[in-house]
Amino acid sequence: MTAKKRCCGNCIYYMTDEDADGNFTDFHHDRNKDEGFCIMRDLFYTVKNEESPCADWIYDSE
Repeated sequence: MTAKKRCCGNCIYYMTDEDADGNFTDFHHDRNKDEGFCIMRDLFYTVKNEESPCADWIYDSE
């Protein structure tokens, strides 16, 4: 079994405001989005899904 790569997409602070159809919605975690917001880095700092996590990284065990 391979370990999951630590990245912003796995972090519970990685949020998006788009649903599966691209419509704006309430903020929620979606690791499948290529780009989202980090709610820890200056409130809404744009991050890419595959970026290395910051020091505040928390693994989302979904």
